[in-house]
Amino acid sequence: MTSRKKIYLKIVFSISFILIFTSCKNELETLKITKSRFVLVYMIADNDLDYFAIQNINDMELGFKANENGDLFVYIDRASNTLPSHPYLLKISHDTTNVVTSKIVQTYPEQNSSDANILKKVLSDALLASDKTYSSMGLVLWSHGSAWLPSGTSLYSNRGDIFDSVSQSNRQKSFGLDFQTQSKYAVNEEMDIKSLAEVLDNYKFEFILFDACFMASVEVAYELRNSNKYFIASPIEVLSSGFPYNIIVPQLFKDELDPKSIAQSYYNYYSNQKGILNSGAVCAINSSELNELARVVNELCSKSGTVQIDRLSNTLNIDSIQQYDRLKVGVLFDLKQFLGIESSAIGDEVLKTSIGGIWDKTIIAEYHTSNVLGTLSLKNCNGLSTFLPHKTSINVNNYYKTLSWYKASGYNKVFLDIY
Repeated sequence: MTSRKKIYLKIVFSISFILIFTSCKNELETLKITKSRFVLVYMIADNDLDYFAIQNINDMELGFKANENGDLFVYIDRASNTLPSHPYLLKISHDTTNVVTSKIVQTYPEQNSSDANILKKVLSDALLASDKTYSSMGLVLWSHGSAWLPSGTSLYSNRGDIFDSVSQSNRQKSFGLDFQTQSKYAVNEEMDIKSLAEVLDNYKFEFILFDACFMASVEVAYELRNSNKYFIASPIEVLSSGFPYNIIVPQLFKDELDPKSIAQSYYNYYSNQKGILNSGAVCAINSSELNELARVVNELCSKSGTVQIDRLSNTLNIDSIQQYDRLKVGVLFDLKQFLGIESSAIGDEVLKTSIGGIWDKTIIAEYHTSNVLGTLSLKNCNGLSTFLPHKTSINVNNYYKTLSWYKASGYNKVFLDIY
């Protein structure tokens, strides 16, 4: 081969290498640029929370910048005395005014937004409202809430109150409270957690965030474990102002979501408030670890034997365990504290260490103020509640037995003396 031919081949090879490298680099850059997140905020505000929902949407507009890497949609079902009172879907755009200026991309007839199938349709509609292909999805569920409790039961909460004026108490149920008028009668429709899980299991969200009271429950998180990577919620009452959306919205669109940072922003907001408004608790969960948590708890239950729980029992007095509702009706107990008591009782140090290890992997962030609205101490708060079935609780035991956590955790082995 001549010297000139060798030089020619080297040049051709070099140019080809540069072109291939440049092409790969451009493809990687294109992938990086097109990586985006779809986020839907599903607001059931056809109740006493309507005023606060509009405030929160305004905060979302403030926090959502034009260069956010994704799209933010809000579905809102407003109270019947508002205009418009029918539900509609917004595509959020940045705005600094006190007026909601985002574009309405779809309207709906009056409907029961607490029906999980309506949520399913809205998710589909919002995805169709954009011509983009998203690399990940996020979901915010905004309304009233009371953990896993079935329709017809309730927990006391002040979420619907404005605390600097004359307040009126309200009671809230399940997730999502939609005030419906049927013929001459008015009813409150609610969303069952199992129905919610059935719909959401068709998706894999980067995160599910509950802006609703009491939803940081292991029963709720476990029921929804297959539909999300991270689960963010509060074990106590969420005040009317909800999450500080002007702060957390940019965090929801980071390429690498940081659930700990989102939880900390929530805590920082409420820990800086004065008086009774200094009230907040939140946890972030790595949902992929929930099955292992259930397995370890099941091992503990297998060694514990029957656990009788009441206010008189020598084995476990419920008044000795952190509760999360201010009336202490015996529904929401601190899960970690209960596991610590039981593991100490059986004296298995290896199992106790295992429980601590999986807890730290599952609960990746937990923050709380010292109390709830100046009344309920959070001294033993660890961020995640559970139900401990007992005869003195409200009559929900039969429903509780249908939840996935009941059997997966081994609760069915130890809580035998219940209705």
